[in-house]
Amino acid sequence: MMEARIESQTGAVIPLVSVDVRGELAGVFLRMAVQQQFRNPTPQPMEVTYSFPLPHEAVLLQAEIHIRGEIYLSHVDETPSARAKFDKSIKAGDTAILISHDADFYTLRLGNVPAGEDVVIRIRYGEWMLPNDGVVRVSLPTTIAPRYGAPPAQLTDNQVPVTHATVQYPFTYQLQVHGRSVAQVTVPSHIARIEPVDGGVSIAIDGASMDRDVVVQVQGYADYRANMTTEYQRQHWHGSYMTIPRRQNAASDKPMHIKLLIDCSGSMGGTSIAQARQAVMRLLGMLRDGDSIAVTRFGSYVADVTPGLMTVGPVVRKQMNGWIKTIEADLGGTEIAGAVNYVINMPTHDQPCDIIVLTDGEAWGIKEVAAHAKATGHRIFPVVIGYTPSDGDLQALAKMCGGFCESVTPNERIDDAIGRITRRLQSQTAQTVKMDFGDAVVAWESGYVPQYDGETSMLVTVTDRTVAPHFSADAHQETLPVVTMPATMTEDFVRTLAARRLHDLNGDSQTKWAVMHQLVAAQTSIVAVAVHAADAKVQGEAFQAVVMQEMAYGWHGGVESMKALSAPTMAFRVANVLQAPMMRRSSSAGSRQGNVSSRHTRSAPPRGLAEQDDSFAVDSSDSSDSFADTVLNYVSTLMPSARSAAPTNPLQKYEKVAQKALKLAGNGTLTLDHLRKAGLDRDIIDALGTIAGYSEDQIAAAVVCTILGVTTLPSGTKVLLPTALMGGVKIILETA
Repeated sequence: MMEARIESQTGAVIPLVSVDVRGELAGVFLRMAVQQQFRNPTPQPMEVTYSFPLPHEAVLLQAEIHIRGEIYLSHVDETPSARAKFDKSIKAGDTAILISHDADFYTLRLGNVPAGEDVVIRIRYGEWMLPNDGVVRVSLPTTIAPRYGAPPAQLTDNQVPVTHATVQYPFTYQLQVHGRSVAQVTVPSHIARIEPVDGGVSIAIDGASMDRDVVVQVQGYADYRANMTTEYQRQHWHGSYMTIPRRQNAASDKPMHIKLLIDCSGSMGGTSIAQARQAVMRLLGMLRDGDSIAVTRFGSYVADVTPGLMTVGPVVRKQMNGWIKTIEADLGGTEIAGAVNYVINMPTHDQPCDIIVLTDGEAWGIKEVAAHAKATGHRIFPVVIGYTPSDGDLQALAKMCGGFCESVTPNERIDDAIGRITRRLQSQTAQTVKMDFGDAVVAWESGYVPQYDGETSMLVTVTDRTVAPHFSADAHQETLPVVTMPATMTEDFVRTLAARRLHDLNGDSQTKWAVMHQLVAAQTSIVAVAVHAADAKVQGEAFQAVVMQEMAYGWHGGVESMKALSAPTMAFRVANVLQAPMMRRSSSAGSRQGNVSSRHTRSAPPRGLAEQDDSFAVDSSDSSDSFADTVLNYVSTLMPSARSAAPTNPLQKYEKVAQKALKLAGNGTLTLDHLRKAGLDRDIIDALGTIAGYSEDQIAAAVVCTILGVTTLPSGTKVLLPTALMGGVKIILETA
């Protein structure tokens, strides 16, 4: 007898039964195996589409089909050829998989799951871990949180992740860490068993749900330097780790200039926005008098918190302590690309500026701003916050701009992440950093040379002979110890190193390199086929099933209430309903309307009615009217009410002060002292004096023009008043 169907109350089959992860960390090399069990409880064949995340630096090494007691291995080919092989196999009645890397996640198509049978897909990936401040952070993403904006055009409807508010997938995890003690291992993300084993530590998580990233922190990597090597096809492959030694009094005397960009979209609600406030407090405490900072919030639109760059001192610290309390997740969607461009264009007054971004990364199209940042000399340092931080694109963005990306779950100290970034900004760069391979001929090399005290990076080098490379950083000189990889790990070792070169290639060169080393790249895919006997072919037309993403824990601060809702037919953006309350629903789990990340454009909401980027589940029995009413009622619990009263002018109270200051100045130059004598509050005068990059007469003129709502002084004095300065002065006056 066929067992009961696994489905939602709307009839959508849920084919993913369980996920089991097993791995080992040896030194700085991680190998993980992820086993996904799929089940077809129906009387007809099924095709499954499943989008799943892997760590940003992970290299997918192998995929296997386990079916009917047999194992079938995968092969990497150019995508058109891989798709043709997949389609041909499906038509022939065989079971096949196709895996592509189309965004910052992977998409698995599993075709011809036989009626009433299970299919297990086992993937293996490798990852070179990068110690950060002496700690290796092993992270495994488990779900893809809903994202704001239009997904990449190359993604099909079924590839765009769909979030379901009630699904839960059984999940187990086990990691063996070699050469470390129990005292050196922590698991901030889950309740885990941490036990000593021969030569290392075992970490196990059972009975978990795929609603948050698994994070394991391993200490003991301070000043890590080594050269791991192996011989492959008469060449010698090296993975060289180098850490710049910390020096005494390494902090530079030069002032820092920081543009702080804070994500205040709806997806930052709950613990994430609280962490953002904590990060700002920590950053403020580490800034020195004479540094400058600009603070900007963003969501569906951008809102300045400070009037551009302000010189740090007692006045700014007092202002900032007040502004921090106003930081809320109330600005709607996550228009991060536009917000980054906005702060890049903010006047820098010829000062080299760095951008720190506090965000959960839940948006499409992030790394596209890298070219603009590089052209204007901005380094970008993202701090990605949340239970399921989407950090793939942000890591790529940071690397392209010479910055560094930190990821922080709610149970990790964001203070530590901000501290590491600030130390990078304050430290002097090493005068000379070099890796010398002596008389060996270097075929190619790829990697990032570290710049900051205590920073670690990895350089991939291929030479014609075995050599112990010599590392130097300023006065530090060291020949790196050589670690020869075991023969059983040679292939995985070489392929994970070869993947580093993909970033240096493009077009046909990248594709050929990927096929040569069996790597998934922009134009390649993994394909595997389980060929069935002639009398066991899969018969009949398969129905389509999409594995929906489990709702991230704590998403928007209220996942538990979301999971308690009645059976959903789909997940979607509340904003869709606000713009089109009569939107028709689709019963297809994979329809574009059914995707949380549907393609559409939205204009910025008016202030006071910030757009929410929440998912909401409704019962399919609702009529169109009750459907809209239900959603709008739910929205009212998430969004501030729009004020119907006519807005008042908060600057009207300063008009007499402005008029009196003009009289005091007469035909002379208007100054801040004139405004003080006219009765402008001393705290406001002090705050105005910290605005960086503008002369006193510009600032004073901007104050009067802003209060009176004019563009030039009534006296006719010609003063250049930049728009950014006018907006900044308004902020100080309104928040005083």
